[in-house]
Amino acid sequence: MGRYPKRRFRSRGRLGGMGSWTGYFQRRRNSIAFFTLFLVGLLVGSIYAVRDCGGERMLLAVVTNHIQKQAAAGYWQILGNCLVSSLGYIVFLYFAANCVQGRWLANLVPVFYGLSVGAKVTVLLYQHGLGAGGYVLICVLIPRFFQLILLVSACGQAARLSQSISTQKPVGEQSFLLFGAAAAVLSMAEALVVSRFTGLLTYL
Repeated sequence: MGRYPKRRFRSRGRLGGMGSWTGYFQRRRNSIAFFTLFLVGLLVGSIYAVRDCGGERMLLAVVTNHIQKQAAAGYWQILGNCLVSSLGYIVFLYFAANCVQGRWLANLVPVFYGLSVGAKVTVLLYQHGLGAGGYVLICVLIPRFFQLILLVSACGQAARLSQSISTQKPVGEQSFLLFGAAAAVLSMAEALVVSRFTGLLTYL
């Protein structure tokens, strides 16, 4: 008879473990959805870049011109470009948070972000081969990973606020000011890294 309580305890533990995982995914379903949308954009951007590089090469010319300008630019010019890009997403999500259709507007951000990352990485690897792997990792993938975490958090906040939108006054000022400050810090770090390593592509 002493064994039955142990069996009951084990079964409860197993159910509790499954329940904890289910609860975790329910709490994180918005983040998972936004991350999935990013992966979709990443895949579509990569496919489009492959087709463009094998055809008109318009995207290849744009990325090449952008890299050349980065190599010739100083830190402050690169920082300005990074701030425009990163803060533009935050401002868009702030307006989405104060819009009735904010959930659908927030869905656009990870898609377009994935498109840009996928296209840029694919073009760089197509043009320079695996020799550009170090640059892609340091100057593209690592900065974009931290920015993606920030954008997913901001997208989730915008989606939540838009569901309880008030017509009297805007909402989310403090939270999006914090998102903007974090985006500015990440932009400064990215500009510092890019200004130091972009010139490496000229030797490939």
